[in-house]
Amino acid sequence: MSMKWGWFDSDTIVVIVGIFLLGLAVGLSIWLDQISTGYGMEILLIGSLVLVTMWYGAHTKRMANEMREQRYDSLRPIVDFEHVESELVEAVRRGEAKVIVTEPFLHSLHCGIRNIGVGPAIDVYSFTMRANGERIRQDFGTIATKGETPEVPLFVEQRDDRKVLVAYYKDIYGRCFESSQEVRAEGKRLVKGPLKIRKIAEEELP
Repeated sequence: MSMKWGWFDSDTIVVIVGIFLLGLAVGLSIWLDQISTGYGMEILLIGSLVLVTMWYGAHTKRMANEMREQRYDSLRPIVDFEHVESELVEAVRRGEAKVIVTEPFLHSLHCGIRNIGVGPAIDVYSFTMRANGERIRQDFGTIATKGETPEVPLFVEQRDDRKVLVAYYKDIYGRCFESSQEVRAEGKRLVKGPLKIRKIAEEELP
């Protein structure tokens, strides 16, 4: 990964320092009469060309990677959790809000999964919970941009001291993502934290 230092990135600084040190070594060798001036200049020229060529290759590769990431992000899906709070309103109407809000360990919440990104979300899945408390996988297939699933009881995972809704999916390039959102009870309200998206390796998929 290249870093910026003032006007130059780290790769450019390495080349400049390399040429300077090479020139210093050649100049010292010429001054000590270890090599001739002409031979020293030839070494300096060839060495500089090698360093510049290496810099150009690294710069080209980095630019290609950045362009690829930009292309990937231009079609990146973002899976969000919808209607979590509206379910609480329905629970209030049914007289069940006290059970949901005051339960210290939320186990599941009714909500929908919506793709708010600019590309389709592929192989979307999360987990639901059966009546006996068993967690099972719930597959939603592909969700188009602005598409949304029906509301289902999604399993709420315990992560450290937090309770989170979690969904997994891929983009059209096969990259894997995890969407997670903290949910917690505050008084008589169910509060959602910020949506968090992270790219993960396929081996990390549960």
